[in-house]
Amino acid sequence: LVCNAPWSFTSAWSVVRLFLDTKTQAKFKVLGKGKEQLKALEEALGGIDKVPAFLGGECVCPGGCVCLDPAHEPTERVLTDAQVRYARFCFANRESCVP
Repeated sequence: LVCNAPWSFTSAWSVVRLFLDTKTQAKFKVLGKGKEQLKALEEALGGIDKVPAFLGGECVCPGGCVCLDPAHEPTERVLTDAQVRYARFCFANRESCVP
């Protein structure tokens, strides 16, 4: 899952994926920015409350947002301290951070 991919990456991915087997293609999801990304993340993670705040969701876990696998518990220590600080800042200042 690639989030906030620039248009150049999403364009390149749309060409590269044509050369990959369909099973391999299915292992990747490349998301640009905006409402489509937020909707896809909400669907993939099982709700807006599980999407990290720095990506436009509502998740602010104790100690900072972590990546979630919808089939398992949250994994710890996935984000750097800077990313955790940014997530907390975005949650407190949602209008300025929502993609």
